[in-house]
Amino acid sequence: MTTERTENTTTAAEADFERMTPQTCPAGIHADWAVDSEYSHTCPWCEIDELKGSAARLTADVVLFSYDQHDVVHVLLIKRKWDPYEGHWALPGGHVDAGEDTEAAARRELLEETGLTAFTLDYVDAYATANRDPRGRYVTFAYVSVIGDMPAPTAADDAAEARWFPVYAVLREGFPLGFDHGRLISDARDLAL
Repeated sequence: MTTERTENTTTAAEADFERMTPQTCPAGIHADWAVDSEYSHTCPWCEIDELKGSAARLTADVVLFSYDQHDVVHVLLIKRKWDPYEGHWALPGGHVDAGEDTEAAARRELLEETGLTAFTLDYVDAYATANRDPRGRYVTFAYVSVIGDMPAPTAADDAAEARWFPVYAVLREGFPLGFDHGRLISDARDLAL
């Protein structure tokens, strides 16, 4: 038995396709992807789901290096007060406010969390790997600076503590470092030192 198709008949696949509406993805990056209103509202390229509100949030982190009296390179870290990674060490940083430049956010967060400033900040890279933050999709812009004399930090804002650590110790396996900050420190070291 053969099935003959008439002009008014549509297949299930064609019906599914007609339900799909072309649009720009929730992140505003990819145009003309199709959302199937019954199934998924996730951009197939950047994996951002508009119904879950998982558009990327922007953060800025500072990798601040200094040398001790023996010329050992140290990096400034803060102990996180809140989850995720409460009690773990992390780079000073945080959310970029609306209308704020990422470098300005990095400077603000460094000052708020450690009481320190950096004369120059050099851009390292943007880090956008999916699942780099358990709270959702976060893209961080990392900046680096090298300062002298290892000034004493003062923990404040989201930081329970702020302290200088030798870079070699921080990058060892088992150091309680949050997020993917080991990668940021390594990349910044390769760029600045």
